[in-house]
This record gives sequence, C-alpha cells and structure tokens, in this order.
Amino acid sequence: LAASFLIAGIYGILQLFGIYLFGFANSMYFNTIGSVGALGLYSAMMLPLFTILLITVKKWWKVLYGANIAVLFVTLLLVNYGYLWWLVLLSSCLLMVFWILKRDMFDGTWMFLPTFFLIVSLFFIILQPELGFLKNKPAEVTLSASANMSVNLKTLAHFPLFGSGPGSFAYDFLKYQNGKLNTSSFWNVQFNFGFSKFFTGLATTGILGTIAWLAMIGYALYYGVKKCLVEKGSQAALRTPILLAVVLVLAVLVLGSFFFNTSLVLEFMMFLYVGLLSALVFKNHTTYNLKPSSLLTLEVTVCFTALAIFGAGFLILEGKRYVANLDYAQALAQVKKGNLEAGQKMLERAASLDNSDLYLRQLSQVYLLKIQAIAKTGKTPDDKTAADLKVLVANAINSAKLATDANPNDVNNWSFRGGVYQNLIGLVGDANTWALKSYDSAIALNPLNPYLLLQKGSVYYQQKDYQNAQVWFGK
Repeated sequence: LAASFLIAGIYGILQLFGIYLFGFANSMYFNTIGSVGALGLYSAMMLPLFTILLITVKKWWKVLYGANIAVLFVTLLLVNYGYLWWLVLLSSCLLMVFWILKRDMFDGTWMFLPTFFLIVSLFFIILQPELGFLKNKPAEVTLSASANMSVNLKTLAHFPLFGSGPGSFAYDFLKYQNGKLNTSSFWNVQFNFGFSKFFTGLATTGILGTIAWLAMIGYALYYGVKKCLVEKGSQAALRTPILLAVVLVLAVLVLGSFFFNTSLVLEFMMFLYVGLLSALVFKNHTTYNLKPSSLLTLEVTVCFTALAIFGAGFLILEGKRYVANLDYAQALAQVKKGNLEAGQKMLERAASLDNSDLYLRQLSQVYLLKIQAIAKTGKTPDDKTAADLKVLVANAINSAKLATDANPNDVNNWSFRGGVYQNLIGLVGDANTWALKSYDSAIALNPLNPYLLLQKGSVYYQQKDYQNAQVWFGK
C-alpha cells in the first residue's frame, strides 16, 4: 500500500505541475485516484497511518514511510482545498490525544510530527494563502450543499426508502433542481454527483441505504475506538498502534465523505479498512478443514469454478467495451478532420460492440452531417444521391431512436432526437410531430432547461404555428 501510494502520489504531483508522462492524460485534473479532490482526500486519510508506521517500524522501512509523508504533504499543498486542512487538523488532534492516553506505546520524541501538521493546517485554515508557483490553481465545480439538499428532498418524496438508484443522481438533478442555476453561467451544466458522497447517496440509495452505510461505519469505528482504549497486556503494544492507525484512516475518510465525492479507489479503501478493523478487533475465528473427500471441498470447487466462468465472461464483455471506446475516440478524430466516411464506419463498429446511447447519438450526428453536406452542394440530386439521402435520413432517425431506447432517462438523448426530427422537417412526413414529442419527453426530464423550451417554440415557428411559438418563446 505504501509503495503504490508513493507511485500514485508522485504521478499526481507531476500532473498538477503540468509534467505529463502519458499523451492520453494531458490534463492537471487526471490522476490514478480520481479527481484532484479525491487525490487530496486520499493523502489526508493516509497521513495518520504513515505517521504511526514511521514511528513503530524498523530503520529501513522508515525511509519509505518518510517519503510517503513528504509526498502527501506536497500533494496537500498543491491541492489546497479548505476541507482537506480541516481533516488534517482533526487527524492530528486525534493522534495527539491517543498519543497522550497511550504514551507508553509511542516514543515522545516523535510528537513533533503531528504537532507540525496541526500547526500547518491551522495556518492554511486561518490565513487561506494562495500558492503562486502553480500555473493554474486546481478547482472543481460542485453543487452547493443547499442546492443538493433541495434535490434530495424532492427525490426522497418520490423514492423515500431506496432512493432513485445507484448512479442516477444526474437524472435527479435535472428533474428536481430549483432553477437558480439558470441565472448563472452553469445553467446548462449536468451534475453527475452531488455536493459529497453522503449527499449524493441520500438521493440515490434513500433513507434505508443511508442508514445502512452510517450503521456499518459507526459500528466499525465504535469497536475500533473501544479496543484501542481498553486493550492491555503484552499484545497491546503490538496491536494497538496499527489498530489506532486503521481507526484514524477510516474516520478521516468517512468525515471527508460528507464534504467531497469519493472515487472507486477510496470506496475500495473504505471496505478494506472496515475489514482490517474486523480482523484486528475480533479474535474468534472459525477454521475450515478442506479434506479431499469432504462435501465442503466440492462446494468450494463449484463456487470457484462458477466465479472463474463469470469472471471470464465479464472480462470479455469489458474487453468489447474497451475496443468500442477506442473506436469511438478514433471516430471523433476522423470527424474532426472532416473524414465523415471513416468516422461513420468506426462509430458503427463501436455501436455494434457496445450498444451505448452515446455512440448511437454521435452516429446519428454523423448521418446528419452527411445529409447537410449533400444539401450544401445546392445541386438537384440524381437517382443514386437521392437513394443515398433516403438511407442517411432513415439511419439518422433510427440511431436517434435507438439511443432513447438504450437510455430513456437521459435528457440528452431526447433532446438530440428532437433536434434530428427538427432538422428533417420538410424532408420527412410528421417530423414536426415527432420533434415536439421528443422535446416533451426531454422537458419532462429537465423541466427548467430554457434551451428545450426554446427548441419546442422553434418547431412551432417552423410549422407556422405562431401562437404556440410565442407561448414557448415566452417561457
């Protein structure tokens, strides 16, 4: 863990300084942990672990943990988010409190380390200095806690117990936002996550899901703190320091989850540390003897065989998605160069490998571009061109429809489908009717988006229904 953190931390620092090692990741916001804030949270939560290990391990291991502390300190300086310094302050204070309570287990000469981070965190919290040696200060836009809570309350009114479902916050935001963002430059921004993991989870997992998460974390922390305070004897000197480190890491991560969204790496770390607490706190372990002739051996063999089969299937499925993603990226590059034919073929291959609404939507866009290219010539199409035009029109409509079928909850699919029909008014019968229906579906998912209302008014205007057009333009 320490070695991997050292590599990930150094790579994240290089990215923040604009030193890019890989061509596909030329952005200061890219790192192997997640967002810039997730990298900072990862650094803050690992501080108590590396501090305790630095104090308790043998000589040569101290070099590794000392390097880890240096890397995480530089990372915190570069990220410099206010909530991170509060987390560092909390972990330093808790470490010092336990240090005093268990001073027979820790060398007092190392007290300067948590004291140093305590003073540094107070300095950044009080004075809030800006670091001038970065080209661009990393900044991430998120919903405010109040705006997120407004969405949560409306979502819970419809799905109180289990929420709207994992990964569905973007749909909740578009449907239940209060409209205040329409007066800012973020009026057309779609937030896929809320203010923090806790606020996001409240909408997507509901009341029962949130209670279950809090109960699991609270149960683990309660037993961890209790064990740290009451354990005595010869084993305590060996077990308590690492147990204390695990408790503090988990506490910082959980508290950070109320102020920022976590990544897959941080979610894995949370369950890893809950498991470590269980192993350190509870001594009663059950031993299973897998004899060659036992029924248990057969059951285990069947389970592992099933896991291997499903795992292989999962890898094949993910492999197809990866290849589709590569085709999609190459298709965008070809379309950008104006090579629509090559872009179309690559997008068709990507859509055949992975029936993603994004690929289907972009494929429909390419068909529209080819239709517009034919129309720009201004020439009367011959029989072959007219036949090609009919195929392109049918393909554009079909791809847009397949995108909405693949993901009917995404407002972008319905908005784009309405745009396709709108562009084909005059070429396809009832295109105006289908455009209005598509925009109505989009408005139902995002009722406060002014662009959708404007587009619906434009359809009325195109069909010379000026009375309805005036109503929708007015909206």
